Amino acid sequence: MGLVVAGYLGFVVWGSHNVLKDDVFFVDSKIEIEEAIDRLYDEGYIRQKKGILWLAKQKNIQEVHPHFYKIQASMNNNELLNILRQGKFQTNAISVTIPEGEWSYRPIAASIASQLGYIGEIQEAFIAEFLSFYSEYSIDTSIESDCAYSCISLHNEELPNLYSAIIPNTYYFEVSSSPRDVFNRLADEESKWWSDTSRKNNLDRLGLTKDQVVIIASIVEKETTNNQEKGSLARVYINRISGPNETANFLQADPTTKFAIDALELRRVRQKETECDCPFNTYKVKGLPPAPICLPSMETLDAVLNSQPHDFYYFCADPANFNLPRDQHKHILSKNYKEHKVVAKAYQSALDEYLRKNP
Repeated sequence: MGLVVAGYLGFVVWGSHNVLKDDVFFVDSKIEIEEAIDRLYDEGYIRQKKGILWLAKQKNIQEVHPHFYKIQASMNNNELLNILRQGKFQTNAISVTIPEGEWSYRPIAASIASQLGYIGEIQEAFIAEFLSFYSEYSIDTSIESDCAYSCISLHNEELPNLYSAIIPNTYYFEVSSSPRDVFNRLADEESKWWSDTSRKNNLDRLGLTKDQVVIIASIVEKETTNNQEKGSLARVYINRISGPNETANFLQADPTTKFAIDALELRRVRQKETECDCPFNTYKVKGLPPAPICLPSMETLDAVLNSQPHDFYYFCADPANFNLPRDQHKHILSKNYKEHKVVAKAYQSALDEYLRKNP
């Protein structure tokens, strides 16, 4: 009988052959030990859960911390639990938050490199290699435009677009992660985000592709910081490109014009800017621009996906905005150009007065 009990303890509790593979088990946020063991089982790391759960309780292991845990098939349950307990005292995982809303690639890459702890020449090398995995935007002198500005164009289009390929969020990376490691991880996270059933259903409902949603979201990101109106503004753009209407399918979105001519700090877009014959200028080019103009937030992406039908084709900033904090700024929607002109005139007067007082 004693031999049977000892055998049971050896097989089920200590689990000499319970660990099935050599691999890295990644935990990106603190979780209960029960959830960690469920994941180990579901992801094929261990053969059975009963013994290791019992042993975890005896060792008073209650939670598992963010860490990259290197697991070997030669481990028994006790050794595996000792590994999981180490994350509480010494982590090899670094938290990295991807900045949203950026107009250009480099600040995103620089922020990632800095948060990973890279400095000086090593940081510059990281940035250069990381950005080499994506298509690039730059001034294209070959494009002739009848205005005083140069045109931005997209190059290396066979590579993924960074704004479309990254979902800005906080992620954990292993210490000393390479640019390729970061690129692969972000690509995996983007794929997971878009595989959500409700997002797939919304793409079908809207009749849009993922890339089209990202482009619209990138424009909305630069139109407003007010999350409550992002869906309504997105729907205006969707209406404009959805069929014949008085806008003739021109978005006429000021953020695209600023981006098109690389004049991001313009406080006011005037007629001379809208007349620039550049690929990203939606006053001159019908439909959506060829690519996103910034890295939209998850909130903005979901606002586009969840946008509901309405029959508005225009919007203008509310003249009352100048008396409100920026995150409370809102827009007034109009069904036709005649209505829109009334609002736009009032806004231009308010803007003139604001600029006079704040030169």
